[in-house]
Amino acid sequence: LPQSLCALWSSSQPEPFFLLCAAMHILDLGHPKYDPKQIGAALASLWTVRGDRLLPTQDVQGVVPTCPITLEPFEEPVMLADGSVYEEKVIFDWLENHDTAPCTNVPLKHKVLLKLSPFKVAFEKLLSTTCRAGLETATQEV
Repeated sequence: LPQSLCALWSSSQPEPFFLLCAAMHILDLGHPKYDPKQIGAALASLWTVRGDRLLPTQDVQGVVPTCPITLEPFEEPVMLADGSVYEEKVIFDWLENHDTAPCTNVPLKHKVLLKLSPFKVAFEKLLSTTCRAGLETATQEV
């Protein structure tokens, strides 16, 4: 199992993020206002799995994701009710005076921001533990 999980994590698709977010939701560790698939998509837009670490996703030109408001790379990414990701301070300021998403002007179902950095830390811990266990198992089998 650990080796197959490591293989799953080696993909840059959102599925591994979705699977773990769904598991967290089932265990009541997720957030009740957010769909695990929505969280997984947001995480996959920010980070890519490389070994036992999550690194910023880069496009073909090497550009990392940026906040659509500041156009700067994320430092503290948060997800808004519509699934969009923003820099925490900037979107917090926006929400003080607006009930809509800044990029689309669509009314928001709620104004609860979901911090994404804790998910990164949790996934890296899981990756480290799972991949290390898979490596130890493979070594023992040889």
